[in-house]
Amino acid sequence: MKKIINRDIGMHLIFVVSLASFASLAGWWSLFISKSVEESHESALRELKLQAEMAAIRGYVPTGSSLVIRPCRSSKTNLILVPYKDGLCIAPRRAVLERIESEHKSKQLMVTGESAVFLLLLAILLFMLYWSVLSERRFRRDLDSFFNTVTHELKTPLAGIKTFLQSVEIGRLDSKDASNLASMAVKEVDRLEHLVENLLFSSRLKRRRPGLKLRPVELELFLEELIEHRRLYSNKKGGSILLKGDETLQTSVLAAPDALRVILENLLDNADKYGNGSDVIIEVSKSAGKVEICVMDKGPGFPPERSQDLFKAFRRGDWTDDGIKHGSGLGLYLARSLARFMGGDLRAESTANGSCFTLLLKEAEK
Repeated sequence: MKKIINRDIGMHLIFVVSLASFASLAGWWSLFISKSVEESHESALRELKLQAEMAAIRGYVPTGSSLVIRPCRSSKTNLILVPYKDGLCIAPRRAVLERIESEHKSKQLMVTGESAVFLLLLAILLFMLYWSVLSERRFRRDLDSFFNTVTHELKTPLAGIKTFLQSVEIGRLDSKDASNLASMAVKEVDRLEHLVENLLFSSRLKRRRPGLKLRPVELELFLEELIEHRRLYSNKKGGSILLKGDETLQTSVLAAPDALRVILENLLDNADKYGNGSDVIIEVSKSAGKVEICVMDKGPGFPPERSQDLFKAFRRGDWTDDGIKHGSGLGLYLARSLARFMGGDLRAESTANGSCFTLLLKEAEK
């Protein structure tokens, strides 16, 4: 952790130094261009003065030139006066001076505008680069954590299956022990299957090709089969899964059955992990043409300000009493993503009585 913090500080320092260096370079460039504009302006005025001096030496002003003979009275708009004769001076025409001043102001404005745009673009590009590098580093950290977790999630059920197979190979099991170990192995295989299913759906979602085919799903039958499957194959110890909804359960939702099963399996897994062994309640209700399926547990809940973080990939709860970050960090992210692909959504709410994850789906037309 200390190495990661030091690397982040180093990256921030490199970004600040780079930004300061490029800003200094841009400032120097702006000063250089501004000085060139001023020199060009002064050169134009010197050329006019030289023309006026040459005309005074020759004793006449050519017709149609940029000069004019006028009384020797200085003004704010015309400071170039070359004595001629009889109180008269040769000076540039007012229109010529106005044109030179106008061009000078336009160039100054152009340099100022270009400098500001250049600095803005430079800051945006550097920030995008910084954000890209920072995001990549965070992604790699999350990915490393994910692989470590998935390795553990795979190793645990594989160890159980291996134990069963080794016991069968030795041949010293009575029928009761063989039945118990076989049941345990089937549960571990089901756990592996669920993890692989999560990984496959996550990969499809990343490619924006989940392959979901929506159709009406009878909610009561679907939920009863899911609860029975969990009862037979889940390794949960403690409370039961209770189904509430009465007449609302008779409705059908528009969903992809495989995706709906993955969503609810992940919500039930989450309730098992953080519900402290309490009963899990699945309550079905209707609201504004949507069917709401709420999965509730009586665990410690989660900080309300973290409700959106729960649905980010590779993020796992770190506020439990045991301090353990359970699961692969894909379950809730996958559940919400699948819900939204089916035209629904997934919300999280924490109360004093536990957590409630509400799945919203469209009601199927009868």
